[in-house]
Amino acid sequence: MEHPPRQAGPPASAVATTADLLQRARLGDADALNELFGRYLPSLRRWARGRLPRWTRDMRDTDDVVQETLVQTLKHIGDFQPRHEGALQGYLRQALMNRVRDEVRRVNRHGI
Repeated sequence: MEHPPRQAGPPASAVATTADLLQRARLGDADALNELFGRYLPSLRRWARGRLPRWTRDMRDTDDVVQETLVQTLKHIGDFQPRHEGALQGYLRQALMNRVRDEVRRVNRHGI
């Protein structure tokens, strides 16, 4: 009797932990990267709401800033070393806060 081929990763119905997704993303797994993006985007949007002052916005809104920050941060996920549960959430929030500060400085400097 022949056995069906084994899947390379966990079954699609299994929920991967953040640590598992990070490991796979570091190895170049685009699906893991997309899953991290989808997992963290909604909570970062909620967290960011109201943190980017209205007067700093020009052609972009808070959702754009959140999305751009998440994309840029996840591109460099290999540099991130989680030290505890929830570390990635904190890392992403800090990256977003830094981006908000950059936007405020940009507007103050250029008056855009």
